[in-house]
Formats: sequence, structure tokens, C-alpha cells
Amino acid sequence: SGINAEDYEDPADVAAIKDTIENMGDFKLKTDKNYVVPDNLRINANKKLIQLFDLQEIIYNMKHVFNSKVMTLRDKKLLILDQFEAFQKELEEIQSQLPPSDRISPPEYKCITPEEIPEQKYKYDRSVLDGFEREKEMRRLTALKGEDPNAGAFGGFGQPNEHAKPPSSRGESKSPATSKPSTAVGSHRITRGHRGMRSEMKVRHMINLQVKPKTCLKNMMDEEVLITNRYKQKLIIDKMKVLIERFDGYVLSLCRHRADLDVELKLADLRNVTLFEEYILLKEFEKRDFILGNKVNDKMNEKMEIQHRVAETQAKLEKEQNELNKLHDKEKQLLSQFMTMVHDNTWADFLTRVFKKKIKRKKAKADTGDESDEESDESDSDESDYSSEDDDEEGEAKEKIPDNVCPPGCEEELYDKTVELREQRLDLEDAIADEKKARDLLVKEVESLMKKIKVMDSGLRSAENELEAFQTEKQHKLNQLDVVVPLKFNQIQFLSKGAVPDDLASALVFEQLALERLKYRIKELHHEKIIQKKKQKDSKKLHAQLVKDKQFLDEKIDEFKETCNSTMMLKFGRLIDLEKLQSMQVNRVVEEMKEKLRKNEARCASELENKDKEIEEVKLNAIGASRENTQRIQLYTSMLEDKQKLETELDDKQTQLGGEYAGKKKSEIKEKQRLIQLIQLQGQEIDSLKDEITLLSRKGGHILPPTQPPIDPYLHLQQGGL
Repeated sequence: SGINAEDYEDPADVAAIKDTIENMGDFKLKTDKNYVVPDNLRINANKKLIQLFDLQEIIYNMKHVFNSKVMTLRDKKLLILDQFEAFQKELEEIQSQLPPSDRISPPEYKCITPEEIPEQKYKYDRSVLDGFEREKEMRRLTALKGEDPNAGAFGGFGQPNEHAKPPSSRGESKSPATSKPSTAVGSHRITRGHRGMRSEMKVRHMINLQVKPKTCLKNMMDEEVLITNRYKQKLIIDKMKVLIERFDGYVLSLCRHRADLDVELKLADLRNVTLFEEYILLKEFEKRDFILGNKVNDKMNEKMEIQHRVAETQAKLEKEQNELNKLHDKEKQLLSQFMTMVHDNTWADFLTRVFKKKIKRKKAKADTGDESDEESDESDSDESDYSSEDDDEEGEAKEKIPDNVCPPGCEEELYDKTVELREQRLDLEDAIADEKKARDLLVKEVESLMKKIKVMDSGLRSAENELEAFQTEKQHKLNQLDVVVPLKFNQIQFLSKGAVPDDLASALVFEQLALERLKYRIKELHHEKIIQKKKQKDSKKLHAQLVKDKQFLDEKIDEFKETCNSTMMLKFGRLIDLEKLQSMQVNRVVEEMKEKLRKNEARCASELENKDKEIEEVKLNAIGASRENTQRIQLYTSMLEDKQKLETELDDKQTQLGGEYAGKKKSEIKEKQRLIQLIQLQGQEIDSLKDEITLLSRKGGHILPPTQPPIDPYLHLQQGGL
């Protein structure tokens, strides 16, 4: 039974081959006719819908991030405009002290527009409401006069006519969304122009009124103020230019990001279209996919249920076999007890015949009619412990002495004990027969379940094949969909005569990363090939050696068989089954030796238990001694600390006359004491570790951990100082 069949395959080799095929590292084209969709790549309508939702979320996040950057740049522009307003005021003050020839115009910049702050479109104040009210009244009056009602004069809404006032002359004409930034900047520019004209007129008037000539000192001071104002003017204008250039750089970077984002969004839209088409196609296959998937799951669940029943039945069978083995052991013990009892007795043969006598016994629950009596009379040849020769001897002995009464000369107590043992033997035989019947039933149940498992395996394989064929069909349908893949010219490596051909139908779109991975896999395969060749060479050598060993062992087995057969022919005159013979006979010497062995095992067990108790006592004594030693070490340590403190105090009193050198000596003494204490503590720890090693080197036992020596609270500070 231990010899494998010729077509036997090692499960480990089969699993390794399967794993190698699945994880070979090659690239499998989905357009291949033999392409098998892996379990982790199988797709359905629900999974594709999830992919659509994920793509929509990605698109939204990309737009949200870009809008956040735009809003941040808008807020930055508002801050820059506030800075420009401050710079403008400061520049007007400085230019009022400069002659017109030295004045430099500030750089041009754009104010905020309503499109840049759309969130303030619906914000308003009282002035805006008043403006609407005036516009409404003006339209009503215009309508009464018969004029065009659309020619309103309100700057925020409608198109103003030619006779309307300019919006700059009315404060309410400003939009509420731009009232703060644009009005501030516009009024600021107007104020700057009027102030410049007014200051110029004052300067001319002062020049005309001057009568007294300026002194040299006054000229130098005016020149110094003029140079300072020129410098301040230039500094402010440079700051404004720097802010404008920096902001323009941010805008340019955002424009580039917008261009890249447009490309990504366009690709995402194309991907969205492809996913939607795939979803529509998968929706058509959803019903079949659901039916085949449920079929495979049902088959797998049924197989797992049957396997669970097989495991339970095998556990019951093992339990029944153990019970049967226990009954056989009890039967052997009973026979050994009887043999020991009748050993060296003159009535041994008679008592043996009484002990082995077959009698009819009534069962508590009898079967149909005479079948129960026939079953009670049956005796299996494998269960009996005596041979046919003993039956012949029994028949001859029956004619001489009746075995239902104790013969004269035989001890009554011994006869009664033999009858009692016979009853026990018969009880054991009945129990063994019942256990065998239960075991046979369980064996039949296991065999029927194994047959069901084989049937379920074939059904599961067929269901999986149907599902795999359906997945292949679905993949072929998906392959027929058009997918847009934008490429650059430098990404096209499909050349014909040094140029890109007009027809790219036979070309393959391949990722650069996958191509690099395949190139690396080629190198790995070369290395693996070398390793496998080496393993194959070693396996061939091992196979040749195993063949030689097998031939040698076969020759030895044949020699032993010939020797055994010749010995049986000489002893028995024919070939017999030794295993059956061994199960039918009881060797008295072997049983006596087993009994002695059991007694010796019991005696050794008791001695071992006593030794274990002694070991436990020794362990407890060792633990007590260790604890006592630890306490003494702690006491010794505390005494050493007290001694060191006293010595320190004595040294301090002796060194008080040192004056300015006292501080230095104290620190040296403390450092020396700390090092001495550290050495002592390390020595104590070494001693305790030695004791622990000594205890652990003995046989078995747990000991308490050694007590940790006290740690100086300032030790880490002093070590840090070192």
C-alpha cells in the first residue's frame, strides 16, 4: 500500500508547476484567443460602476484643487492691491516734495474685476438699494415721457445713453461686488492727480514770492532732502514692480498648470466614455454572470459541507477505532490475568477449556427470529485467541470431564474465578462485535461521502469551466470596444523602413514600465534557468543513487523472503500468514514480560515522582537562599552608602579651609564617590548574575528575578556631564 502508482504525481510538484504558470512573469495579451481572465481581474457591472464613480471623484478633486489655487491667488491679489494703496499714498506724499522733472510714474496694474469675486454678486448694502430705487423711479419717469426705458443712467445695470452722466461722477454707480477694491483704487488715482496739481501750483507760487536768496547751508539741506525723496520714490516703485512681477509669475505658473489640467481632464473624459461603454456592455452580461457565479458558489458550498461531514465522520471513526483498541487491550489483559492465575496448576487444561467455552447469551434487544441466536453463536476467527487444534482438544476433554461443575480436587474459588473471567471475556467479545459493526457503518459512510465529493468535484470543475468560458467571451466583447490612447511621436516605436506606417492596426500599445519589467524578467529567467539546471543535475544523481539503493533493498527483501519461506516449510510444512497467526495466538512468555514491564514502569514512575518532589524541595531551598542573599546584599549596599556619606561629610569638614578651592575639591570628591559607588553596584550585579547562572545551570525550576540595585538619581546627570 505504501508503493505509489506509476502515474502518481507529487502534490508539491503539481502545486509548484501551477504557481509557476500563474506567476511566470510574462505579459498576457487580452486579445489572445487562449487568454484566461484571472480571478482578481474579473470584472462585472457593479465593479465597473464603482470605477466610474471613482473616476468622477478624481475629476472633481482635480478641479477642486485647481479652483483652490485660483482662489488663493485671488486673495493674494487683494492683499497686493491693499499694499499698492499704501504705497500710492506714501508715493504721493514723497512726490509732493519733488519737482515735476524728478517725479516717476508708478507701474500700471489692473484692479479687481467683478468676474474675479463672483461670491459677492448677491451682497449689497443700503447705498446699492438706494441706487436701485432711484433707477426704478428714473425708468418710471422716462416711460411717462415716452422715452426709451432701457436707456437708464444707473451704471451697474443696463446700457447708459449718451446723455447719461458718467459713472465716475456718482458714488452709487459702483457695483457692490467691486465697491471696495475698484472704488478705492479709482478714487485713489483721482486724488493723486489733484494733489499733484495742487502741490505744483504751490511750488510755483512760492518760487514767484521768493525774494531772499537761499544760503549755502539751506541749499545743501534741500539737496539732501531731494536725494532722500528720490531714493524713497525709487524704492517704493521697485517694490511695486517686484510685487507685480512675482504675481505675474504666479499667474503664469497657474496658466501652465491649467494647460496640463486641461489635458488630464480631457483624458479623464475619454476614460469616462470608455468606462461607460464597458458598463453598458457588462450590464448585458450581468444576468448570466450572476447565474454562473451563484452556480459555482453553490457547488463550492456543497463540497465544503460534504468535506465537513467527512471530517466529522472520520473523527467518529477514529474514536470508534480507539475504543476498539481499548477493548482488545482489555481482552489481552483478561487473558494474561487468567494465564497468571492458572500458571503451574494441575487443572490448567480443564480451567482453560472452561474459560474458552462458547455459550449462548441472550441479547437485550434481539433481532428478527433465529437470526439473533445464529449471530450469538458466530465467532470470528480474528477475534478468537485460540486455534483449531485447541477446539479438537476441547472436544476430547468434554467426553472425559463435564465443564459445567467444579470437579473434585479442583479449588472451588479458582473455578468460580474462571467462570467470572469467562463472563467478562464474553462481555468483551460482544462489545468488540458491536464496535466493529459501528466502525464498518462509519467506513461505509465515509466511502459514500468520498464518492459524493468526487461527483461534486466534477460538477464544480464543469461549473468553473462554464464560468471561465463566459469570462473569456465577455473579455472578447470588451476587446471590441474602441479605446482612445493619445500618444506622442517619440512614444511610437512601430517603424517601417525608418518611418511610421499609415496603418497602425497591427501595432501594440505597451507601457514603458511593463516593457522594462519584461526586460528585467528575461535576466531573472536566465538566472533561474541556471539554477534549475543545477537542481536537475543534482536530482539526476540522486535518482541514480536511489535506483541503486532500491535494487539493493529489493535483493535483500528477496533473500529474506526465501529464508523466511524455507524456515516456515521446515517448521510448519507449508507457507502460513504470520500476521494472522500472531493475532490468533497468545505468547505466554511475551505476556509475562509485558506484565513485568508494566510493574517496572509503575515502580520507575513512583521513583520519578519522588525525585521530582525532592527536586522541588531543593528548588524552594535555593529560592529561599537566593532571597536571603539578596536581602543581605541590599543591607550591605545601604551600609556602604551610609559609610560613603559619613566619609564625604568628614572630607568636607577637613577641606573647609581651602577657600576658593573648596568648590573644585567637592566636585572631584563627589565624582570619585560616584565612580566608587558605580563600581560597587556593578560588582554586586555581577555577583547576583553569577548566582542566577549557577541556579539556572541546575536541572529545571523557576527562580525569582534578582533584586535590582538602587540607582543614583543624579547618575544620568553626572554621566551627561562626563
